[in-house]
Amino acid sequence: MVLVVFWGIRCRRCLDELPEVQKLHELYAERGLKVVAIHSQKHDKAKSYVAEQKYTFPVGLISGQRLFENYLVRGLPACYLIDKEGHIVWGPERDLPSRLQVEALLAGQKLTPATEPVRTSPATP
Repeated sequence: MVLVVFWGIRCRRCLDELPEVQKLHELYAERGLKVVAIHSQKHDKAKSYVAEQKYTFPVGLISGQRLFENYLVRGLPACYLIDKEGHIVWGPERDLPSRLQVEALLAGQKLTPATEPVRTSPATP
């Protein structure tokens, strides 16, 4: 399973989430979770920030918007969980998945209402 996190160096919320991304990487790498953080552009500040923070998960610095468009990223951060078959099984979400959700998916379970975040939708007429 892969946790994909789209982020930006000018996004305070993104920077606040990256330490938890590192924790998820450390906790679940041996159980099969791959973590990839994708920055919104090739940016020297992003590269140096990652090095300063000593993050050990892979970070992609891309230019262009094609990948963001393919994942329908509408804002940062944007987080996804992708299963072994390449299907998005969670996301896009602004918050990281909970440890309960990651553990359930790593165990081969489908997310249930008990493990999914509560979502509200507009009332239908």
